[in-house]
Amino acid sequence: MSDNLENFIRNNRDKFDSQVPNNQVWTNIQAGITAQATTTAASTTAATTAKSGLAKIALGWKIAAVAAFTAVVATGIFFVTQSGDSKADGKTDGKSPEQMATATPPQAEPAATNKAEYIYEASALVKPPVPNANVPYLNFTVDAKKGGKFNVPSGSELKVPGGIFVDAEGKPVTGEVQIRYREFHDAEDVILSGITMKYNENGAKEDFQTAGMMEILGYQGDRAVYIAPGKGIEVKMASFTPEDNYNLYFLDSKDGWKDIGKAKLTKNKNKKADSVFDVEGGSAQALTKPRAPVKGKAEEMDGEVMFNANYDNFPELKPFKGVRWMAEDKAAFKAQEDKLISKVWSDVKLEELDDEGLRYRITLTHKSSATLSIDVKPILEGADYEKGMERFKEKMANYNKTLKEKTTENERLTNQADVFRTFTVSGFGIFNCDRFYGGNNTVVLKADYDFPEGTYVDPLKTVIYHITGDNRSVLPLMPEERASLKFAPRDKNYLVVVLPGNKVGVFGPKKFEELQSKNAKSVKVEFEVSEHEVKSASDLRTALGV
Repeated sequence: MSDNLENFIRNNRDKFDSQVPNNQVWTNIQAGITAQATTTAASTTAATTAKSGLAKIALGWKIAAVAAFTAVVATGIFFVTQSGDSKADGKTDGKSPEQMATATPPQAEPAATNKAEYIYEASALVKPPVPNANVPYLNFTVDAKKGGKFNVPSGSELKVPGGIFVDAEGKPVTGEVQIRYREFHDAEDVILSGITMKYNENGAKEDFQTAGMMEILGYQGDRAVYIAPGKGIEVKMASFTPEDNYNLYFLDSKDGWKDIGKAKLTKNKNKKADSVFDVEGGSAQALTKPRAPVKGKAEEMDGEVMFNANYDNFPELKPFKGVRWMAEDKAAFKAQEDKLISKVWSDVKLEELDDEGLRYRITLTHKSSATLSIDVKPILEGADYEKGMERFKEKMANYNKTLKEKTTENERLTNQADVFRTFTVSGFGIFNCDRFYGGNNTVVLKADYDFPEGTYVDPLKTVIYHITGDNRSVLPLMPEERASLKFAPRDKNYLVVVLPGNKVGVFGPKKFEELQSKNAKSVKVEFEVSEHEVKSASDLRTALGV
């Protein structure tokens, strides 16, 4: 519905009231809004996304405007208004007010994932306990016409086709669109996001254990954009949980989590066991640290390799005549030194081990066919030593540069997930790969809670978070649910409460283990205040020691 028509109806309420008794127009308007709310389940992505903000109001006004127009015609009143589709002279090109009021794309049967919509932090289902520490968005800019592909540090990929975006009125969007994206992989992410992990179906309540959750939004400037009917963005979301028994859910701002199928599970082929670089030298990709040249002394040096050979018989060794050699592995050399000097060797082979000429392998052969190999480096003196040190420093600089690059690559690969969960979203919002948390062999204790002394906490409003399920389940304990504490001893369990000043109180795994050792029937939960101020999920992990 156009803004002009909406304003016109608002500004002419008195006229409507005088012509239609009992305020029927305004009753019709309210009925239109209510009727729209009850029919949203069958809408397409663009229509569904219009449930938020002004788009939702506009749909209600559209239905109300039709009813109002009918009432006005019945009483002989005809109003002419100018909209964005009207001419400057007041003509409407033959369009009726109903046509001018249409503000949403055409309706179509929805796909499995196109019930997505914008869910703001004001939603009852999304309440970040520390807003300044919320999980941040990654921002990508895409040409609406061309689309694009984007990579996330976790390894996730987003494929955005061209021509899929529409505005709140269903009109194609051109120009640049900003994609806002973030992921949640563990309990700390989930707690700070404030996103509910409760699932309600037919009165039954279940708690989620996540294998990865993400939120994706689209904007052009400060205006939300939407995905057109029949279109979608492919999300290959990183997941650190390889099991396949997780379904895909979408968070509806009114009804909560909705089961919308299952994501496709695939391995991350870019992350291979042998792709992580071995800095210590145990793999084919090992990085060898350069060794400094040996500066000679006048006297014989510890580890110096000396052997009997006639250099005249070996022309290839003449350039090295007079060169002194130091064994790289002195301990190994000591074990065979007697054998080395007790024989007159009939053949000597010198093999260069690197292109800088600072490492060699000497292989000695006796007439009895016995052989002996020693890795050596030359003992340099004077100008030769200075040149050797220059080469060494250059090699060390390259080594350190390569080491830094490889360390960064190691971190990137380590942070990447082992598997992907791939699905298509035909609307913006929050999606979660979950299964129900099953706390087998649970213990139930009568519980009392002691909040930290000197810290004001309203026990009737403060949420206590129970972290369990391999650090991927968050069970919020509301005040009315705290009389008993239920937990599975096989899991690591934490109780966490957010305190003033962005601090947290923690009742950790050791405390739970003590309860088990004492066969306790009840527990007084005494929270220990962490010294760390929580400004991010990383800070919360540090506070919990995970």
